[in-house]
Amino acid sequence: MTWLRKIDEALGRLFRVLAVVVVVAGALGLLASVALIVAGLFKISPFLSLGAVGVVSLLFYLARNTEGGPPTEPGQPGDWY
Repeated sequence: MTWLRKIDEALGRLFRVLAVVVVVAGALGLLASVALIVAGLFKISPFLSLGAVGVVSLLFYLARNTEGGPPTEPGQPGDWY
């Protein structure tokens, strides 16, 4: 492997890690700002508000990314009944 390819792969890994860090930091910043807005509106502790906003966002995530019904529906390949 040439030294240029090694540099290219190292920069690729570095930029991938940096992209993940930037996305996570942005998401946490957005969560914190929403929590502070909620804390100001309802006159509650910012930490309580952060927990409430976190729980609500988790519920929205679960509602969006899960389907109702059993894990396997009849008539699908691999059925044993």
